[in-house]
Amino acid sequence: MGLPPFGGQGAAAAGREDDNALPPGDPIMPTRTRNRRAFSKDFKLGAVKMATEQGYSVNEVARRFEVDRKTLSEWIIKFAPHYKPGQADKDLAADPKAMLTELRDLRRENERLREDNAILKKATAYFAKQSP
Repeated sequence: MGLPPFGGQGAAAAGREDDNALPPGDPIMPTRTRNRRAFSKDFKLGAVKMATEQGYSVNEVARRFEVDRKTLSEWIIKFAPHYKPGQADKDLAADPKAMLTELRDLRRENERLREDNAILKKATAYFAKQSP
């Protein structure tokens, strides 16, 4: 018992037809199609902002947004052409006053987020008691 001959390029190149070759679009061997995803401009700008302004690496943002790293890099080139990786960190390090302002703002935001978290915990406990 032998395997049927390969019905690919070899048979066609040799000028012979193969009766065992599958017709195109056969359900046994489905053709592989790739659906291209479309992203809104807001989605792209959000990803670019995370990579350029919020200090996340391109790889990390690409992973979080579930896009290819190369695609995200192309968006950065399109929407933030003057961006250079690591630029924001250098600007803060060069200006101690800006660094202190940034630290104060981050501490203020952290406190606000802690308060929001405490409110949400209380709300969760309240609604957990109300559930039968």
